[in-house]
Amino acid sequence: MILPNDNPFSKNYKYKPIISWTDLSKNYPWGTLTLLGAGLSISQAFQISKLSNLLGSALHFLHSSSRIVILVAIIVLSELCTQMINNLSVASQPNAVIFSTGYIQTWDLFTTGIVLDLLGGLIIFLASTTWMIPIFDLNQPLISLSNLTLP
Repeated sequence: MILPNDNPFSKNYKYKPIISWTDLSKNYPWGTLTLLGAGLSISQAFQISKLSNLLGSALHFLHSSSRIVILVAIIVLSELCTQMINNLSVASQPNAVIFSTGYIQTWDLFTTGIVLDLLGGLIIFLASTTWMIPIFDLNQPLISLSNLTLP
């Protein structure tokens, strides 16, 4: 059983919080909280605005293009989106914590992400044009791949 040190019902009792507001405001990383809130807001805006549907309909002109052109377009679009979303300080909690130390700037995260995105895009392109074709049977016509979820 947990009992208070003093009687909280006595007339001379003075309430003492666990942590004072001045200590909290000085020692809490408010920048991290703000960055996480911004990241959640951006995520919600993307869901409400249906940005993915807009991008999908914008790529409809690629329907008659070759597989390589479609693949490059999808990789470039994906890399641009992930560059703007994942390689910023609001992207994840670890990024926000690292950014809140003050040693890393947003530009550092962005430039490091560009190099990794280019490398990842190259690896995805090479894998998609070599070993993924026989493993996932990607030699089917594009019409049959349009929607495999319906009966």
